[in-house]
Amino acid sequence: MENLLCFGAITLIPGFAIFFYLLNTARKKTPAPAAGKKDYTPIYVTRADRPDTVMHGMDQFVADVQKTGQAR
Repeated sequence: MENLLCFGAITLIPGFAIFFYLLNTARKKTPAPAAGKKDYTPIYVTRADRPDTVMHGMDQFVADVQKTGQAR
């Protein structure tokens, strides 16, 4: 019984250490954008979208971004 308890403690402590190490390294911190860099917004397009609809949506998106930028 004592051997099982000792073996469990020996494996549990390094197991927790490895778990928390991997947990902290998995969280990637995104750096703040630099002064010269632009922050891009992704636009998702599928092959099922009609080209006219895509172009109209992009034009409207650009207009919304410019309107928001002027409001600042």
